[in-house]
Parts: sequence; structure tokens; C-alpha cells
Amino acid sequence: MKTTLIIPEQVGSKEHLQTALLPYKHLEPFPRHFVRFKIFMDPMFPRLADFVRPGWKVIDVGCGYGIAAVWLLAIYLELKFLAREPDKARTTVATQVLPCGAMDLLLKNETADAVLYLDVLHLIFQTGSLENSWVGFGRYFYRRGN
Repeated sequence: MKTTLIIPEQVGSKEHLQTALLPYKHLEPFPRHFVRFKIFMDPMFPRLADFVRPGWKVIDVGCGYGIAAVWLLAIYLELKFLAREPDKARTTVATQVLPCGAMDLLLKNETADAVLYLDVLHLIFQTGSLENSWVGFGRYFYRRGN
């Protein structure tokens, strides 16, 4: 059974970029261009695959347009994602491009091999809900946005 679309040494290659951008092809211009620029300009993407393994269940808190999940699913087909996003417009886009869809931020009693908090910690710190949002998880990969 094939478990990857992109050989890990090819992460960030032209083929990987094309595969990751394909689900956004028919969307409205703003999310489509946002995703393209985010992938091209953000130095996180070439290294993101280093933090997950095939078959893992990953929770993406604040998934936005689902960019990190789509990027990783282009490498590891069998990743299982639970995507959470409070913004309704972004949830609509993420639901169109992710096999798991995207839901509001209720995460009680969820378990995962990894949790992605990418560019959302500033929002969590503003609400003061960080300590309640990651109880019961094992690995955390986060980067605080500017």
C-alpha cells in the first residue's frame, strides 16, 4: 500500500507544491492566493513534515484554510486530521479542501499523536484559554504569530 504521494526527500519540490495547491484551484481568488503566498513565503512549510509520522492522528487548532493539513496530506496520505477553526469563512474553505472538514474549537476528550498550534497562540493568549485547550495531548508543535 502506498503511504506517501511525495517522497520525503521531495518535500517542497515543484510536484509537492502543485499537489498541495490543487484543492484550492477552484476557490475564490482571496483564499486561493493567500494559500499560495503562505506556502511560498512561510519558512515553516519545508520543515513541517519533520514533526509528524505516517498514520498519526493530528489535531490542527486554528487550521484556517487548512493549509498545513493539505501540505502534510500531500506527503503522508494516511494522516488523520481533526481540524478546528473558529472563523466561519475559513471553516467553509477548509471544509471544501480537507477530507475531514473543519469544525468549531471544541476539543474535549480528544486524543492525538500531535497537535498543531500554528500562528494562533496570540489568539489563545488573548482569551486566556490555553491551559484548557491542550489537556490530554502528547506532542505540541507551535509557532506564535507576529
